[in-house]
This record gives sequence, C-alpha cells and structure tokens, in this order.
Amino acid sequence: MKKLLFTLSAVCMGLLAHAQERWQVHGNIQYGFVVPHNSLMEPLITAHSTGGSIRFVKRISDRQYSKPYGNPYQGVDFTYINTGNIQQLGQQFSLNFWNQFPITHRLFRAPTCKFVAWNKKYINLGIGLGYTTKIWNLQTNYQAPVLGSHVNAALSIGFDQEIFHTEKIQYKLGIRVTHFSNGAFQLPNLGTNTLALTFGIQPLTKPKAPKKDEEHEILLLRLLSKYNYSLSYSQGWKEVMQPYGKKYPIYLLSAGWDFRTSRVKHCFGLTADVMFNSSLIPLMENRDGMHPNNRSVFQLGAGPTFCQNFGNTQLRIVQGIYLRDKWAETTPVYQRVILRHAPMDKRWFIQFGLKTHFAKADYGEIGFGYRL
Repeated sequence: MKKLLFTLSAVCMGLLAHAQERWQVHGNIQYGFVVPHNSLMEPLITAHSTGGSIRFVKRISDRQYSKPYGNPYQGVDFTYINTGNIQQLGQQFSLNFWNQFPITHRLFRAPTCKFVAWNKKYINLGIGLGYTTKIWNLQTNYQAPVLGSHVNAALSIGFDQEIFHTEKIQYKLGIRVTHFSNGAFQLPNLGTNTLALTFGIQPLTKPKAPKKDEEHEILLLRLLSKYNYSLSYSQGWKEVMQPYGKKYPIYLLSAGWDFRTSRVKHCFGLTADVMFNSSLIPLMENRDGMHPNNRSVFQLGAGPTFCQNFGNTQLRIVQGIYLRDKWAETTPVYQRVILRHAPMDKRWFIQFGLKTHFAKADYGEIGFGYRL
C-alpha cells in the first residue's frame, strides 16, 4: 500500500507543471468490505476488501452547467477491487465515466469553512462497465449465487474531504460505494456493493477569482423551458425461473411532465408508465397452473419524478406506484433511475435506465424519446 501511494504521488507531481485546464491524474487507495445485503452473502464475506483507482480527468469550465456545478472534473476512472474472497467472489475491475463535483455554496447550498482557505469537499459519481473474475457456476462455484455474468454495469458514488495539502498536492479522505449488477439480464443477480474508506491525492489547483459579471450567470443559462412534456419508449430483457434460460423482452412506454424550479439545476414532475412485461408469463403459469393471456402481463404505474440537469444530460428518478399489476408478488411501488442525453440540443433524446423494487433490480432498459 505504501508503494502504491508513493507511485500515485509521483504521477501527480509529474503533472503539476501543466495548466489547471489540462488533463490531470488523480488516484486513491481503498479499504472496506462487501456489504452483506442478502443472507446468502453473509458466508461469502471472509475478509476485508482492498483496492485502488486511477483517474484521468479535466476540469470543465466551458459547458452550460460548469458554473452551477462549480467547474467539475470529468474524465475516466479505472478501479480495481479485491473482494476479500477471491475463490468465490473474485476480483473486480471497472471503467467508468467519472464526475467529481466540488461542493460550493452553489452546489446544494453546502456550508464552507471560513477559517480554512483550502477546505475542499467533493461529491463523486461514476457510471460504466465492470468485469468480475468469478461468477456463479453450478459445478465449480454453486455456493456463490451473486453474479451470473462476467460483464456488469458498474455504479459508484462517493464523498471526499481534503485533510491537508502541500503547495502542489492535495490529500483527501473519503468514502465510496461501488455497485456491480447486470440488471437481472443473467441470473443469478444479487449483485455486490463494496463500501470502502478511501485515501486519495490530486494536484492542487487554485480556483480562478470570479468576475463581477459572472455572479448571476447561473440564472442566464440556456436550459430547459419552465414546463416540459416528453414521451419515451424503452425496452429491456430479463431472465426468470432458472439461470441461462430464455431472455424475456419488456416494452415500456412513458409520458412525463416536469417543471423547473427556481434552482435551475432541478426539475420536479410526474411520470406515467405502461409496461408489457412478458417475463411474467412463465411466472404466472407456474403460480396459477394455466397460461395467462397477454392482457394479464400489462402493468400500469405512475409517480412523482425528480430530475437533475447537466446541460443536455438529465438524471431522472421516478418513484412509481403500480395502478394495475396482476402479478402482485412484488412490492406495490417501484423505482426507475434513468439517464437521458439529447445530442446537439435537439428535442430527440436517448436514454438508459434501471427499474428496481427498492434495492432489487428488476431489469435494465434502453430507449429513446421526444421532448414536446
């Protein structure tokens, strides 16, 4: 671990001659554990997890959302995690699109310390692909029904706090959660959640002094209109009953209404969903002893929506309630986390999402839509 920290420090030192708008290398090491979120996970957690990450990032100051988010760092994160049980849970690698948001008075109205000149805090978000070396196997790894595929979606969220700095290096302590899951595309899919303390370093860059005419720039950004209506179509696939079985398609049509609040980064609204979930056909047939008709697997839902805007990209979180659900074996509520992107400021957008019942993934989805 000392050698890793020394290496990361040397890399950062080599970049200090560059201007702050150029690419930088950030790095950290981590120590934690795989969270036993299911009783089947408990006997698999035999030791603490270790790992580290290295990031190639650049400070973004020329986008529509740069000023409201404190000129965030964006780039690529490569992470390695030793789960602590290499024989059954294996080792994990992930490649993420990384966002590091400085916490300022403009971001969540967070308080800052007036007595420490370099009292910096950051919120980290990452989304990408992960690879795990060990998956469930009926012959060789039947006691670990955690992940059914080597390739998974990888999601990360974290918080960093500067503890001290030198003239050119910033040292940080933080906490990070890394999630691996394939969205029930390949069973089993309990997924892993690794909670870790982190120690990281990055080059220290002094912020530019804001100009007087920039104080209210956040109010002049070209964002969405006050009220927005949208239609979207998504499709997902899900495996049920047994591993390596048939992938059943799910079709989803959604209508949304959002209104932007005075804080231009946020939107609130309502979303209505119509879902044709063919994966319920074998489940209903197994439960009821007869083949259901197609009308039985239609589900209707609606609920409040929260949106976070990043220029042409939007993060949507839907808290839905089933209005029609003939299956009724899950919770009466569901959640959808959706990432939308509209290229070139167009009304058309593409989207990727995950539907869940609280912490249990239902299926992943991919689709497109149009903002009216």
